[in-house]
Amino acid sequence: MEMVQRRAARYVLHRYHNTSCVGKMLDTLQWTSLEERRKQQRLAMLYKIQHGQVAVNICDYLKPASRICRHSHELAFQVPSTSVDYIKFSFFPRTARDWNLLLYISDVIKAPSLTLFRARLQQGAPIEA
Repeated sequence: MEMVQRRAARYVLHRYHNTSCVGKMLDTLQWTSLEERRKQQRLAMLYKIQHGQVAVNICDYLKPASRICRHSHELAFQVPSTSVDYIKFSFFPRTARDWNLLLYISDVIKAPSLTLFRARLQQGAPIEA
């Protein structure tokens, strides 16, 4: 999918030479990367689960953080520790890590609605692990 997006950027800007930087083209077009879009969709799903909009009992998968420090927020989760990649990169552990990083984007986690959550998430900086 990323290859299709990169090819589309070349066509939109009419820069077909292999010496052109596609990353700069995407920045010029202000297109959100597909990786960032997937991350935002995962966070929106966790928001829905946490607010009871999806019939998934979050207590079965994630536990609230045992303590709050200046590097976390009151809605942070404990990230399950595992050495197995298929668990480490599954939905709940991966999304919990990103959710806990939302501390650095103001008022996203406290949004009263999903629409406002998504809007604030898009306004904020990219979430980097």
